[in-house]
Amino acid sequence: MPREDMVYVTHIATTAAGRQISSSVYYDLANGTTQGGSLASRIAMCRVCLAGHGCLGYAILKAFEDTISYGVDILSISIASEPGETVFTNNPIAIGAFNVVEQGIIVVCCRK
Repeated sequence: MPREDMVYVTHIATTAAGRQISSSVYYDLANGTTQGGSLASRIAMCRVCLAGHGCLGYAILKAFEDTISYGVDILSISIASEPGETVFTNNPIAIGAFNVVEQGIIVVCCRK
């Protein structure tokens, strides 16, 4: 599992497709077995934003391209961006998402 400064992405990924763990305990209140929602899912995580450099268009487009080659069924992208970008021909997220959808992959975008 990749190391990251903020554990949010890893947490969400394990909720979606985490393996089954028996003998789980929640603050000594509940015992049982835990697992992700879809054990057969494959998750690919790509880091496209770098401290001091932001989220560069070529890195975003490369991540979309990699997603196609990984064989995923759903792509969820969550990148902070400035509001008001409506020129889709210049937006790497719009261009990349269009190409991924053309390959039959569902794309879900979330702007923070």
